[in-house]
Amino acid sequence: MVKTNRTQGSVIVYVLLMVAIISVVVFVSLRSAKSSYLESRFMAERFRTALALKPLAFMGVERYMSEMTVAQLRRYSKFNKMRMEYKLEAGGRTYRVVVEPEVGRISVNLADRATLERLFKKVLNEADYSFKKEEVNLLVDSLMDFRDKDNDVRPQGAERDYYIKSGYEPKNGFLTSLSELMWVRGVSEDIYRRLVEYLTILNVPINVNYTTKDILLLAGLSEAEANLIIGFQKAKGLRGLSKDELYGSLTPYHREIYAFRFVLHPMPNTFRVYIYEGGSKDYTAMLVIDVYGNIYDLIW
Repeated sequence: MVKTNRTQGSVIVYVLLMVAIISVVVFVSLRSAKSSYLESRFMAERFRTALALKPLAFMGVERYMSEMTVAQLRRYSKFNKMRMEYKLEAGGRTYRVVVEPEVGRISVNLADRATLERLFKKVLNEADYSFKKEEVNLLVDSLMDFRDKDNDVRPQGAERDYYIKSGYEPKNGFLTSLSELMWVRGVSEDIYRRLVEYLTILNVPINVNYTTKDILLLAGLSEAEANLIIGFQKAKGLRGLSKDELYGSLTPYHREIYAFRFVLHPMPNTFRVYIYEGGSKDYTAMLVIDVYGNIYDLIW
């Protein structure tokens, strides 16, 4: 009987050991698969396509700036400063080129914890995820760990020891492309594609003349404050809000804490350009490019 119990015990230990080994192998394989996927899809083939379409993107930006200048001179109020769309040709193909100012988005490198919490909650809600506060904390902690300079792990974050198993390390510094968000623990492709609509790689405050109500709310403003700013934005058009109009829209408390979170420069010089081939609903490339043709980011 004793021998039988010992034999059964040995079998159980062996099975548990094998399960543990298989789990580790599967975990590493899945993470390695993600690394290979990112390298092949995001960092090679698609980047080459985007670079090839840079002249088309720049052409769209030039059209936008030219039309905006004419609209300002003629006081033409129907120019849509938030989003212009053009049909352009290149290499015998027709493309739909959409140009949006980049300066109204939230900087991924400057966003504080509260802003990131609101952002991840919104993104998870948009994706119809049934999530708990712990999942939001995991995403926020992981992103903040990924971009900070130290290797101290936040309660639900991840640092070098977590990422090194897949052959890469956290950024430990400012992100230089929004595509790097895909490397952050917990960020799936679905979450990533929703995040990039609200974030920018530019390390600048939010330009209230070219932003949306959603982004103002994510930045921490109340519904009433956001509505007032958007109301002024629409009424003023290309003239833009004045400092008095901006501060008059905020409570005294928010005027003080958000004094450096927003800017009022009326003319953007950096744009997000979506390029669609033919009648496709999915963009072929998305670039962040300035009026001089410099590329700041290639987004997927």
